[in-house]
Amino acid sequence: MKRIKVGLAGFGRFSELVLINILTRSPWDLLAIADTSKARRNLARQLTKDVEILESYQELILQPNIEAVIISLPSNLHAEASILAFQHGKHVYLEKPIATNIVDAKCVIESWKGSKCAGMIGLNYRFHPLNQLAQKYFSQNKLEDVFHVTSSFSSPIRELPKWQHSRESGGGVLLHLATHHIDLIRFILGAEVRTVFSKISTQIYPGDTAWLQMTLDNNITTQSFFSHSAVREDVFHFYQKTGKLTIDRYHSLNLELTKPDIQPSRFPAIARYFKQLINSPVLRSKLSNPRREPSYKLAFDRFADAIKSRISPSPDLWDGYYSFLVVEAAEKSAQIGKVVNLEQWPSESTACQ
Repeated sequence: MKRIKVGLAGFGRFSELVLINILTRSPWDLLAIADTSKARRNLARQLTKDVEILESYQELILQPNIEAVIISLPSNLHAEASILAFQHGKHVYLEKPIATNIVDAKCVIESWKGSKCAGMIGLNYRFHPLNQLAQKYFSQNKLEDVFHVTSSFSSPIRELPKWQHSRESGGGVLLHLATHHIDLIRFILGAEVRTVFSKISTQIYPGDTAWLQMTLDNNITTQSFFSHSAVREDVFHFYQKTGKLTIDRYHSLNLELTKPDIQPSRFPAIARYFKQLINSPVLRSKLSNPRREPSYKLAFDRFADAIKSRISPSPDLWDGYYSFLVVEAAEKSAQIGKVVNLEQWPSESTACQ
């Protein structure tokens, strides 16, 4: 089977711990890695063989034998790197966010549409087995009685890369974490965001904590908490008149369904746990490596399929644009202290230059 010749732009911690393990296996043929840091380039040499190590993503993109480019650079370089790749006929897998401002985001979309290449955004949690199950569950006529969603996505305090220390270079918890939950709410519930209200605060790094409230176009309301200065957590609660569905990415073994008539008791909880255990779609993954996130490989498998079949991947760059649009509206809401209507955001004058 013909392998896809790929280049990796950016060799930060994510590339080291996740991407290198994926791209050195079928269906990928990793030809080159680019990073401006000499230390990171030396590490890339140690971890790979027969891979060209370059100093700039521009040099990597210009390699004529590379078919696809994985862009895992600081966020403020996402737009210019992906636009350059599309201009040279490369398929692009772009880690979120799509850009750091709405004008650049629109330019990415225009460049992608003009290229006829595959363009996929790194909203990989769509492919987590539990999120896939939840999407199927609600699509089977079980959405009509959902009226509220709460979620939290947070991590413990840790040293962040310098580019994440400011919003201008792509930092902030809304860009880093909230983009995932905004996308998952759209994906799981099949609804778009109508209004946004947000508050942003600083615990350690600027904008490292945020609270986000949204109203969807089917009148479902949501409340979400995001922080880089709390605990390791990634949880959704979907409230229905007929009960509640919970997804805890770090701890759930299956969808957790709670009926309104269930009384708090230790024994029913134990029974529900064993039922999850028996039918778990993620048990093997958790046993083999408790810290392994299965959605990364599944997302890259989808990207490879899109390239080979010449079909549009999902989530594509439009999904990345929409998630970013909601983040920018949330930032505006936090600035003015008012609800922002997505139908009026951004202004018509905002266009790709």
